[in-house]
Amino acid sequence: MECFRAFVVWALKCKSLKPATVSSYLTGIALAHSLCGMECENFRNDRIIDLCLSGAEKSSIYMPQKQKNRKAMSIHSLLILGHNIAKTNWKPISKSAIWAAATLAFFSSARLGEILPNFEKNFDPVCTLLWKYVHFIDNDRILIFVPSTKTSSTKGEILDLFEFIPNLCCPVSALKRHFIESKKRENFSMSDPVFLFESGKGLTTRKFNEVLSYTLAEICDPETDFFSCHSFRADSPSIIANYPDKSFTKDIKDWGRWKGDSFLLYTRTISNKRKFLFSKISVILKNSM
Repeated sequence: MECFRAFVVWALKCKSLKPATVSSYLTGIALAHSLCGMECENFRNDRIIDLCLSGAEKSSIYMPQKQKNRKAMSIHSLLILGHNIAKTNWKPISKSAIWAAATLAFFSSARLGEILPNFEKNFDPVCTLLWKYVHFIDNDRILIFVPSTKTSSTKGEILDLFEFIPNLCCPVSALKRHFIESKKRENFSMSDPVFLFESGKGLTTRKFNEVLSYTLAEICDPETDFFSCHSFRADSPSIIANYPDKSFTKDIKDWGRWKGDSFLLYTRTISNKRKFLFSKISVILKNSM
């Protein structure tokens, strides 16, 4: 019982977890014991554990809650991110992987959790974005099939990338550059995840968040705000919401992804419509620079 008391104190004090969360963890531990056929006491019957959890719950009422604000990624923040990545002494493929993921997420409003590998050392080939799903259609356009998404986990979805001028943050140029760097990796295969480092480890969302924290520290107050993977989902809506042409705000709804089973179902009409919408979004982004 001593180790569980220590766990509760550590979780509450060192990790700042909520009492309800710690209680849930204890319930999970008890369930694991039961499933393994092991005897386990009811932790809440322990007087010390009960006092720790009850005390923490009551004290939280009187303690001010510090809420950090997650900032939306703007075109200016993206340029600062690219500049600071370029200044690092990281390997070329590390720079290209991070920058390509950032520009892809920004200009497609993709969820980074859908395009980045889930784990560093292994991946699920069924639901991971692989190079074979990336089609370089023209010099100014890339078509990407995301095999597993939050809204369409079984069918996958299509992402369009178009050239953005000036190309300081062009997603097409960034992904092409990363493809060149990736092909330099030993044993490179088109069945590899798109976002891998030279070591073969994947660029996960956790690692990406660490990169954002490091590279964008100069424009964040560590006490009040931060950037994360979710910051990229709010980029276009945040910019367009302030645009004076209110009729255009309806068009942003069409920037949602077209759903389909394969590349063959992707008609030219839909492609042209998305390119037209991207051209309108690009004008606003350029005007905000």
